[in-house]
Amino acid sequence: MSNTKRIWSFLLALAMLFSLCACGKRERNDQPEPLVIGQPQISSETEPGYVTTELPMPEGFQDFGGLQSVDNCLYFHAVTANECFAVLRYDTLTEEWQSWELDTGEAKYPRIEAFSAADGAVWIRLMEGYSDEEIIRRDFSRKLNYYLIVLDTQTDEQSCTRIDFWRNGNDSDPYLTGLVALDKERAILNDDETVRLISSNAQVLGKLDLPLTGFTERVWIGDTPYLSTNDGYCPFDPETLQCGKPLEGLLWDPVYSSQRGRILVTKERVLQEYDPCAGSFTPVFNWMDVAMNYASLQGYSAYLGLENSNGDLFYIAEGKLTKVSPGMVPVKKNLTLGCFADASAYGYEYNETDYTCPEVLLDAVMRFNQSDPEYRIVVKPMVWHDEAEWNRLMIALATDNEIDIVDTSLLPAGAVDRQLLVDLLPYIDADPDISRDDFIPSLLEALTENGGLYEYTDKFTILTIVGAEHLGISQNEWTTDKAMDTLTREESVPYMTQEEMILLFSWAASAEFMDRASGTCSFDSPAFIGWLELMKQIPVISPEEASLYSPGCEWLISNDLACDAGYSLRMKFKDEATILGFPDSTGTGSYFMKLLPADGLGHTGQLPMGDGFIRTQGCNTSLGILESSENKDGAWRFVKTFIQGEEEPYLSDGIPVLRASFERAIENSMNRKQSNVSDYESFNERDAAVIRQLVYGTNRLVIRDDAVIDILKTEVSAFLSGKSSAEDTARLIQSRLSLYMSERYG
Repeated sequence: MSNTKRIWSFLLALAMLFSLCACGKRERNDQPEPLVIGQPQISSETEPGYVTTELPMPEGFQDFGGLQSVDNCLYFHAVTANECFAVLRYDTLTEEWQSWELDTGEAKYPRIEAFSAADGAVWIRLMEGYSDEEIIRRDFSRKLNYYLIVLDTQTDEQSCTRIDFWRNGNDSDPYLTGLVALDKERAILNDDETVRLISSNAQVLGKLDLPLTGFTERVWIGDTPYLSTNDGYCPFDPETLQCGKPLEGLLWDPVYSSQRGRILVTKERVLQEYDPCAGSFTPVFNWMDVAMNYASLQGYSAYLGLENSNGDLFYIAEGKLTKVSPGMVPVKKNLTLGCFADASAYGYEYNETDYTCPEVLLDAVMRFNQSDPEYRIVVKPMVWHDEAEWNRLMIALATDNEIDIVDTSLLPAGAVDRQLLVDLLPYIDADPDISRDDFIPSLLEALTENGGLYEYTDKFTILTIVGAEHLGISQNEWTTDKAMDTLTREESVPYMTQEEMILLFSWAASAEFMDRASGTCSFDSPAFIGWLELMKQIPVISPEEASLYSPGCEWLISNDLACDAGYSLRMKFKDEATILGFPDSTGTGSYFMKLLPADGLGHTGQLPMGDGFIRTQGCNTSLGILESSENKDGAWRFVKTFIQGEEEPYLSDGIPVLRASFERAIENSMNRKQSNVSDYESFNERDAAVIRQLVYGTNRLVIRDDAVIDILKTEVSAFLSGKSSAEDTARLIQSRLSLYMSERYG
């Protein structure tokens, strides 16, 4: 049985199951009474928990990093307003700040590569860089040097010394990595082969037999320093310069320094206390309940910090110092979020958890758990390994009374019967904080089906054809014939495999020739026949060639214009880009498309294609509230938190449906810091104007339903292999998809 038939058979069975489950229930009223959203009910009961606070940073500094701890103090490096390096110290008990500006001596264009603090001293290793002019000229003849700065935090004296011993006299000098300050006079410096004991004037005092490679971490468990080694975390004796036996059960897991002598380690986004005698872990808290947002967990920055002697935890993330303190917190009720995961997906085995949750959804969970006074989100994993297990999960979803909200990001279109989900439009209309006018109209319309909004998708991208400006062709002049004319020039040919070409044209055809509003399609039109003839003329490459570097071209199909706009297209064309759209279209020839499903890690969107993947920078994130939920008002507040989006969106991650978030993403993308030496601008005002015009002028949506795309791919493949004419292929697709449109949207 084909995948399409299996999906439709299953959906029919699911619909029948729901009908049985719904017996005796009141049918939906065509004209329901106006919805009234209840106010949060704050519990008067409290329980032991943790309170998160962002602490103010000292003014005049930016780019904080390199968190180190000594006793109850934290040390950072930063950049001053006049672009000098500085060291900052924060006493977590007295809440006092102190700073020192650094003298980088003769170092040219340096950056901080390693940073380590000891009692009374801070050691910094600098690496020189090239000037913008040198990079533009591609002049890398100047030898770069390392420098060592040692700051005495008691006398304020500092020295900056060039490190000379590291060169080996040939072109393959080693790359210095780790730096661990021991005191004012000694530090450990290593590369991937040699561990050295060095002095404050950058002289080698001796070589050490220690299992250190890479950027060595040093944490304090009480008064004992531990070093991250090849074997795990080992206690280190600064007098004998020897490591003890590694902690069993911990290898690369991030560990906190603790003045209380606890071994605090994060596993699966849960901070846990490790007992080395018993080899057991005791949960302390879930970062989903404590972190302010997901960005604070990226790069493990929150997982490396200090527990001071009062039991307060400190970490730095997004340039902010955050404090997590034990205390009494209001008792909250649980809202259950069902999250799916395909165990066979690429990268799943490296995931922190056993479910796949897109990063923007994790961000919404953390923001909601910090802000809502009544509820907290708990995640229920729903993992499948094969089709049979997926079917069982979908049947279970239809009868599961525990789940309030379902993450539909990984599911095929229509996998969850609309009767199982709540229409979100009445909530938008009833909520004083949000209205339909807050959304980009065409995208809100794209989300609705049969007059209701049952799944909210937060971001889209655009599928279109883009050309180099030097082609001299405008969108109005771009026809199928004109596209065929460009194929006579080898440098103009787009670079894609046949499988990729068929998929991209099929996606575009679903938007151009299918009308969800009327439930009709027009594949028998001259325009679609022209597309078929164009596809037959486009030279394609083999999958092996596709794995190589893609050469330049004069036009291409972008399946992720949100990400490609700006630098990527300019670099490809070595020219400005012009939006052409798909030829002979009735509108812009550009189409909104949901981002692709998340990879196994929830980082980017991808679909398997041949031996590889087709990708989008952002990944699809969709939510629905289950009709069976008894906590719909609380569930709506979470969905609203998700709708309102992350604090700092960027266009490369997708086009937000919320108008204000879209405009903020445009501004952030224009203001994002870019290289001074790049030949091409990253994202400028012209790019912003083009994207705005497209977003506010496009009204067609790619229908990425497996049933639709399978039909298109099958028949187009048959046409390209010579089994039918363009006209016969168009009529056959029209016949097959007319029935689909009538049943689904008619």
